[in-house]
Amino acid sequence: MTKESQDDEEDDGFVDRLESGHAAAAPSIGDHPPEADTASVTEPVRFVSCTVEMADLYRPVQVAIVDEVQMIAETERGGAWTRAILGLPADELHLCGCPSAVDIVRSIIEEDCGEELEVRTYDRLAPLRVSEKALGETERQWRQRVRLGDCFVAFSRRELFRIKHRLERSATSPLQCAVIYGSLPPETRRQQAQLFNAADTHTVLVATDAVGMGLNLNVRRIIFSSLEKFDGVRRRPLTAAEILQIAGRAGRYAGPDQPIHCGEVTAFRHSDMKHLRRVLHGAGVDARGWPSSIMPDKVTRAGLSPTREMMEAFAARSVAEAASLDRVGERSPGETTPKRPPLSELYEKFEQLAQVDASGRYFICDLSDAKRICRLLERARIAEWMAFDVLYTASMAPLKLEDAVACEAMVQFMKAFTTRGIVRLDLHACGTAAALRWLHQYPGSSRGPRSVTELNELESLYHVLDLYNWFANRYADAFVDRDRAATLRLHCAEAVAQGLANLSQRIAGLPDDQRANSEQSWRRRRRRRPNTKSIERERARVGQCIQTMLPVGPC
Repeated sequence: MTKESQDDEEDDGFVDRLESGHAAAAPSIGDHPPEADTASVTEPVRFVSCTVEMADLYRPVQVAIVDEVQMIAETERGGAWTRAILGLPADELHLCGCPSAVDIVRSIIEEDCGEELEVRTYDRLAPLRVSEKALGETERQWRQRVRLGDCFVAFSRRELFRIKHRLERSATSPLQCAVIYGSLPPETRRQQAQLFNAADTHTVLVATDAVGMGLNLNVRRIIFSSLEKFDGVRRRPLTAAEILQIAGRAGRYAGPDQPIHCGEVTAFRHSDMKHLRRVLHGAGVDARGWPSSIMPDKVTRAGLSPTREMMEAFAARSVAEAASLDRVGERSPGETTPKRPPLSELYEKFEQLAQVDASGRYFICDLSDAKRICRLLERARIAEWMAFDVLYTASMAPLKLEDAVACEAMVQFMKAFTTRGIVRLDLHACGTAAALRWLHQYPGSSRGPRSVTELNELESLYHVLDLYNWFANRYADAFVDRDRAATLRLHCAEAVAQGLANLSQRIAGLPDDQRANSEQSWRRRRRRRPNTKSIERERARVGQCIQTMLPVGPC
């Protein structure tokens, strides 16, 4: 996973259920520690819900629960799960996840920690089956076959909005779609989930694979737009574990007082149905006709990520080795006293030289994102002036590296932190002026973003505010505008939600005849053949213009 999905793991419904049962809970979401105001004066917080990266290794607790433990093998984030399993100071540690991770967890608990492990297996309470037919790829097929509780799963935002647009522009039976994807603010994702679960207006959900974790959704059928995804490097087929994770959202058990709906899984294309059946029914079915324990590839290794202390020691050793060259006369006379190597180079060398134990149970996680953040600060000539602990912390920040505005904000924040020691929330310097225009209309205005481009600008602003809050939680004395950033972040999430509604209303708000005419006109424009005579005339006109600009006579 990339940092974009780092805050996808929070289970917003978990906190809601705790608080509905009159138990105080402090959510720590998106790498932010619990808010102080979540605890009342009379009743202390008894529960804390947080992402695995935010697990507190210094506060003893009676019970700790780590979900999705199979993520211990994830190449970038697996170290966070390993850290939690090895380090949480809990009397009881409950690990929940796929059975494929049982063996590696048993090895870590029993052999490395010398602790006792008890394994309990639970059956799925709602059946899950693959549809007999594919949904189809045309809008006519969609309109005929779409049902209440359907969830369309796409693997890019472009594809997600394309599906949403095609569903909502229907001239005969327009739908309103809830939308969930990784870069949405957590508040907006929670609001979209509530709209879909209520099913009063938004009867269909369109989501990326972010839907696979962290949200409780009343999904009855999962519809895969494709069984391939781009993972940041290449386009590849979904693994069996990824298919099972997403497909398992269909027909989830809602509670003892709720009816159990059979979960159903299908795809757009008939060619994908065979693979879905092979993955979901590969181990056969039980007497009830439900898929029996389908096991993806076993998890055989756990990720490890270097801590700040490790990297400080490694940096000190690198400096000492460089200094020893002076003593043996291997350094050129003109060279200066050795300085600390760039952290990006240290990460590179650490990956090359690090050795794990001979058992083969562990591997070093991919540090690509940390190296990219370091190089960003090194190119800006800031990293060399930063204290090592601050630079390490910045390299671990949940920065959206594909967002140029967020990257510029990181540079501006660290520049102010290094030079002045105080970081004000100067959003204009970060390039978010366009998005601020929308925020000035909140609260109290229905005029929100009305295009995907405007929505992207607001999401970039949210990423900047989120980044500021992340640093404020670690350096409160320097990032002094935390309250303002938190308020703007809330307004930004509201504006993003309004923007999603506006994108639906642009089509759904038209009369049926106008919507139909608009769609037919668009189809005619798409099919219209180019006018060859007009093209030839344009070429001749351009040729004449070029001739008038050419020099006359020999050059």
